[in-house]
Amino acid sequence: MLNPEQTLYWVVPPQEEEPEDPNHLPYYAFRPRRKDEGKLSVYDSTKITPQECLELYNTQSEVTQAARIARVTVEDLRQFGLKAEPDPGPHPAHMLIDFSELSRSRANRISSELTERAEQAGVIIP
Repeated sequence: MLNPEQTLYWVVPPQEEEPEDPNHLPYYAFRPRRKDEGKLSVYDSTKITPQECLELYNTQSEVTQAARIARVTVEDLRQFGLKAEPDPGPHPAHMLIDFSELSRSRANRISSELTERAEQAGVIIP
């Protein structure tokens, strides 16, 4: 079980035009992509550093290099009835937040709130 204060990292994909304020996140922050079947990819901060997160993300050949990490806590998720579950995939720090049972409008509202909390916490630029 994860500690409520535990931090979860989300890699901020690069934008065509990066914001002047590095703490400003894109509108789609904390929203699962369609191809991810309603599951958002995050990383357990007790098992990976922000720099390692970026390196892992940036080794994927199909992505543009990212440079920022956003963060929320396990408690932030719990307040919306969500939780992060370990992904049985290749990296032990990788976790998934399942939005698949939510309506699109509810998922978007939760994503917006998580984005606001992440901006308040401050974006990490290793």
